[in-house]
Amino acid sequence: MIITGESGAGKSTLSKLLTRFYDPSTGVICLDGVPLRDVPLEFLRENVALLPSRPSS
Repeated sequence: MIITGESGAGKSTLSKLLTRFYDPSTGVICLDGVPLRDVPLEFLRENVALLPSRPSS
């Protein structure tokens, strides 16, 4: 999956939620129906790649 969007759209926040650098204050995020809190942190961080954005020219 590739996430793109305008500046300020929440891409960085979403990536931090998916890798559990942040936990949601309300609600639950699921991966294939499994709450992320039940997925081992090591597994998430080994299998999700974060790529910094390219500077605009």
